Amino acid sequence: MKKILEYLSVTRDKAELWAMRKFVRLWFSRWRQKRLVPVLRSRLFKAVFRGRPDAQPNLAQLLFQRVMGTALRSPKMLLALFRQSLRVCITYRCNLSCEACYAKGLQQEVGRSDMTVEDFDKLTDHALNLGWRKVRFLGGEPTIHPNFPEMLDICYRKRIDISMPTNNLFPESVGRRLDPLYIRDFAINYSAYLGGTPEQRRRFRANLDLLRERGVPFSFSYILRADGNDAGLEELYRDLEEYMPLYIRVSLELPAFADDKFKFELAEAGKTIFRRVHDMLVRCTRMYMPFYIYRPMPLCLFTAEQERQLSHYSRYVFYTRCPLTFPARHGYGVLVTVNPDLSVFPCASVFIKGPNILKLKDRSAIHEFYAEKLKPLFNKPLAEACGDCTHHEKFMAAVNRKNLLAPAQFNDREMCQGGCISLRCHEGPGGGCHNE
Repeated sequence: MKKILEYLSVTRDKAELWAMRKFVRLWFSRWRQKRLVPVLRSRLFKAVFRGRPDAQPNLAQLLFQRVMGTALRSPKMLLALFRQSLRVCITYRCNLSCEACYAKGLQQEVGRSDMTVEDFDKLTDHALNLGWRKVRFLGGEPTIHPNFPEMLDICYRKRIDISMPTNNLFPESVGRRLDPLYIRDFAINYSAYLGGTPEQRRRFRANLDLLRERGVPFSFSYILRADGNDAGLEELYRDLEEYMPLYIRVSLELPAFADDKFKFELAEAGKTIFRRVHDMLVRCTRMYMPFYIYRPMPLCLFTAEQERQLSHYSRYVFYTRCPLTFPARHGYGVLVTVNPDLSVFPCASVFIKGPNILKLKDRSAIHEFYAEKLKPLFNKPLAEACGDCTHHEKFMAAVNRKNLLAPAQFNDREMCQGGCISLRCHEGPGGGCHNE
């Protein structure tokens, strides 16, 4: 009887994952832009399902946010996506100089400006052999790589799905090389637009129109600045209504690689973060726009009542730990990021440089390389308050246990790692995050 129940449980989990994947695939397809978005914009839909602009979200809006939150951010979907996706930094150069950019200074550290087409071709073959079926281009700004179109063609030829963050300032010629059959998510940094020049803002909007015309699925990302400046939010909301991206994700501001002056003030952030997040969540829910925080949050930024209010909209608005600190089943290679010189980082914003990925025979080799190197970083508290926090104690016990691959719950709110690991990883060259 026990075996039967276990079999039914596994079968149910597989069925749920299959159904969510199909649903997400549909949401990210051209069908959404051609069929669903016109319905969401129609007067009849707004009259029946939207309600007054100043009203609290109704049942239909709440249900939509919860369903989309589960489909996009549930542990099953999230970990399956991470397991299938290889992050590749093809360049650390950029055509902007944003204040909130974790990659500043990395070009000098890595030692090579751009990845060659030949190396990228070899890398994609190696990735397919090791089970990665998707490539997430990172940077810098990937679209300024002189051979970016050729790299796209390599992915198309090998039937590799593509996603990437971008400042959306690429020339029209690059935009017309984007194939919606393989581009799964163009994550557009809206914060870059808000700080852009008039010419950059014009190019940004022209590219939004081009992506919509070609049916390329895109999303928005927004940085919650440490100084609390959210001056461009109303413009963001207007563009959410106009362009209906796949979702919007937000994050706390992270320090740059070479920034040795950045200091995350936990108490200061806690004064305003709930109001800012909650206001955005309510506005996005009213317009049927999926919303989430995409980097782990310190649990103490919210009171128990505030956490309950956020969970009212979705159980997965935020996590208190990241997959890097959750090696169960997938190891420390689950977020591995490849640099232009083919060396690796365990995560795009955790700068412990590893060997050439082509020399690693399987993913377990990545796990073995980082197993002991990451622990000191995990054990470093973000603030003095973490030392007396029972949630952080439980997290420390989990990451220090002997059997790292034992089953555990990724979304266990009783554990808190104290924010993104990058917040502990900014002492500049020579610090604990910059060793080979």
